[in-house]
Order: sequence, then structure tokens, then C-alpha cells
Amino acid sequence: MFEIGETKSAASFFHDLISKGADYKNQASYYFGYIAYTDGNYATAKQYFLELLEQAMYVDELPLFVVQIYHHQKAYEELIEFALPYSYQSNPASYEMYKLIAEAYYHLKDYEAAVSFFQDKYLASGAKLESIGYYLLGQAYYRMNEFSLASTAFNKIIEAEDSLAQNASYYLADCYLELGDKRSAQNAFESASYFDFNPSITEHANFNFAKLCYELGYPYNDPTMILQDFINNFPDSEYIDETYSYLVNAFLTHKDYVRAIKSMEENGLQNIRLQQAYQEVSYYRAVQLFNDGNFQDAIVHFDKALVYTHNQTYEALSHFWKAESFYRLDAYTESIASYSNFQNTALATTMPEFEAASYHVAYAHFKQWDFAASLKAFETMLAMHLILMFDCTMPMHVWAIRITCSKPIKSHCRLRKGY
Repeated sequence: MFEIGETKSAASFFHDLISKGADYKNQASYYFGYIAYTDGNYATAKQYFLELLEQAMYVDELPLFVVQIYHHQKAYEELIEFALPYSYQSNPASYEMYKLIAEAYYHLKDYEAAVSFFQDKYLASGAKLESIGYYLLGQAYYRMNEFSLASTAFNKIIEAEDSLAQNASYYLADCYLELGDKRSAQNAFESASYFDFNPSITEHANFNFAKLCYELGYPYNDPTMILQDFINNFPDSEYIDETYSYLVNAFLTHKDYVRAIKSMEENGLQNIRLQQAYQEVSYYRAVQLFNDGNFQDAIVHFDKALVYTHNQTYEALSHFWKAESFYRLDAYTESIASYSNFQNTALATTMPEFEAASYHVAYAHFKQWDFAASLKAFETMLAMHLILMFDCTMPMHVWAIRITCSKPIKSHCRLRKGY
């Protein structure tokens, strides 16, 4: 019955022999235990196998079965205690024990012992490790901070397309980082990012790959696109803010302000770091437009830079250059208002633009034929010692102010004396 696969009937027959204490009890116990083992009934199998071993029966076959049972039961301490006395026999069964002992030590976090049995016993015997063995060997080295040896083990299994290979690629990448080889780490993270077997590993690998593309560049794609892909694919990632920071810095480095603004406006500005970046990028884009003579669009972008005012320098400068843009568009009322906003910012009086703002306010009033306001502005500049000999046309303008406003001659002389 056993030979033809009728294991249930065979088990019943063997059990009867055991219970009757027949001459074939030991043989019956062996086969009954073996059937229990193949059926996954490990507790019963172990009981019968250990009883036979106590009688020194089947000592060549049973120890490995018992070790495998302990392994299935995750009884690692019992496995090691039982297996060590049998592991020094020179036969194929003992070689297999080396591997199981190594795995047991690994799960007990005794990584040095695990490496010893993997490397010095199992592999030294000429046996070949399967993928899981190389993975555990690599992990043991990794946890011992032996990153070079760990990378050698992980490299044995990364060509497969399964969860083990994905995990191995990820840890291989981390080994390369620890060894200072960022380019190899970049390649390994990229390999790990291709698979979805472990969503957490997939996310972390994608982030680290994108980060290294930002740091090192990438010959096959624009790093900003890779960063953007991470943002699109993992919008709820714990790394989303950090990724936005890298993306913004990449845009700033390449002065690609248009794409930066578009990206942030489309994906939201939920936190302070993104708002700070938006303020900075909008300001620099506005300056670009101003330098190109596109004052109307510059004003639009200076306004964007004023939506969030986390950086007081950009806040002040945005008001100033917005005023300058209006001034060049002959929009003097708006220009005066923006200069006033600049002068009221916290940093204005500490900035070199403060003098120019005061000067242009006076001239903006003058160009509107509001000579009284213009004169008042010039007098304020005198009182603050802001007027210098940098504009030779100044006396002429002051004379015009004097005539138009009919101010007393002493006021006019006071203005002229300042020059």
C-alpha cells in the first residue's frame, strides 16, 4: 500500500503493527513517522523519529528529518542543540544540516555563527546554495557591517525576477552606499524599483533611485522627470516633501523656473518647504521676465512670489521690483503703492534698494505732476541723508518743483544746498 501511494491505508496498517508490538514495530514506526512527515504532521513524525533514534535506529536517515521538522516548526534553538552532534559526520545529510543550522543561527540573530556554517561548512563542502541561502548569507554579512562580502552574496541572486531578487537588489544598493559607490547603488536601486513584489521596497527603491539621479545625473532620462515620476506614482509617500525639495533645487540649478512653477501649482503647495520654494522660484522667474523687458508678466510673477512670504528678503525684493516694473510701464500710481509696500517691509531699511525706492517715489509723483507730493518726498530724502550727487539733472527737477509749488525761496535754497 505504501509503495503504491495509498498512504492513509498504509498508515493505519503500520499503526496496527506498532500497537501490537510486533517484530516489525521499529520498521512500522519508521514508515508511520515518515507518512506523518510527508503529510505535514510534524509533531507526530518527530515523536516516532526521536523514539527510534533513542534506540540507535536509522541514525543515517532520521537526524536530517528531525532537523527539517525543527526548521518547519521554527524551533531554532532545539534545531541547533539536536543537529550539532550529527553535523560533523562526513555525508551528504550532514552537509544539508550545515545549511539548516546556518539558517537557524541567522533567525536567532547569531550572524557570525550563521556565516560560519554557510561559508566555512556548507559552501566549503562543495555544495551550492539556493537563492534563499545566498540572501540570508548576504543579510548576515550586512548585519555584521561586512558590506563588501554582503554585496558579493546579494549579487548571486539579483538576476531573477522575484521578490527575493527585489529585496537583494535593494540591500545591495545600500551596501554600495555604505562602500561609497553611489553609481553602483543607483543601478541597484533602479533594479529594485522595477518590481512590485514588496510595495515598501518598491517605494523606497524608487525614492533612492530618484535621489541619486538628482545627485549624480542620469544618462538615460532627465532627473527632474524621474523626480516628477516619483511624485506622481507615490503621492502619499513619506518622502514626498523631500522629493519636491530635490525637484525644486534641480529646477533652480537649471533655471527652469517655468516648469518648476507649473509642477508646484499642479501638485499643490501643502507645506512650508514647498511654499518657500514657490516663493523663490516665482521671484527668479519674475526677475527673468523683468530683464527681458516683459514687465507685465514680471508683475504677475512678483505677485506669485508674494502669495507666501516665508522669506522676508524675497518678499521685500518682490515688492521693489514689482514697483520698478510698474514704473517702466508708466503706471505711477501702482508703482508708488508697490514702493510703499516695499518700504514697509521688515528688511527694507537695511537694503540698498531702499534709497532707489525713495528716489523713484519722488519722481513717480513728479511724473504725475503731483509736485507737492514730489517735493515732500525729496525733503524726506534730504532729512534721511539719502540724496547723493548721482543724478546731475536733480537741480533742474528741483527748480521745476520750486516754481510749480511756489514754495518759499528758503526751501528751494535748502534743496540746492544739499547738492
